[in-house]
Amino acid sequence: MSYDLGTTQEKVDQTFADLKESDKLILLPGGGFLHGKAKRTEGNDSNKIVVSYDSETDPNAISLNDAKKLMTKQINEDIIAQKTQINKGYLSPRGGTPPVIGNNYFLQNGEVYNSQKFSNNGWQYAGYWFVNQYKASSGQTLFGGPLDFQTHVDSGAVGDHIDVDHIHIDGWASAGLIIYPNTGYQRVISYDSSRPELTYYTYQALPGTTYSAKGTGVSG
Repeated sequence: MSYDLGTTQEKVDQTFADLKESDKLILLPGGGFLHGKAKRTEGNDSNKIVVSYDSETDPNAISLNDAKKLMTKQINEDIIAQKTQINKGYLSPRGGTPPVIGNNYFLQNGEVYNSQKFSNNGWQYAGYWFVNQYKASSGQTLFGGPLDFQTHVDSGAVGDHIDVDHIHIDGWASAGLIIYPNTGYQRVISYDSSRPELTYYTYQALPGTTYSAKGTGVSG
């Protein structure tokens, strides 16, 4: 298979299509870009917030243009690596195993996580679970309900812990909601209301494949 470096800009533009030129983004420590606010947990205690982000106030936030330049460089490096069979480039957390339980990002309404690129090495999972955050009529902050996901360049799937177990443990060829590029955001909700976390995964992804997760701010 051959890859055209000239398509890189199109891939980058697809990833950030919903953002305005004036928007700021945070390049997260493990990779990926965040626009808006989010809270992250780590380990088995999903109630323990380890860090909070706000792209509007973070002094290290970068412009959309800078984020596009960075992703363009990374995608081109990845394509060259595929051609020469050299494993190089900067990847956000992902791998052949699902994310650790409790490694969550909580996204409020309209807040977007844009991943870095995936490789085309078998099953690849996002490094995080994502949880929607919304306000009850009483004003109380609650967690759960649907999230919006979209994929760029190549298809992928979104699922909850049941779907991921079917793929990773049971060896199913497919589970969860399959999403396709150039179709916009698709709304996904966990089958298990007590475990609302969702994650993205893909198989043999084309170079430059990324996904976006967005909070909906609604309960269902």
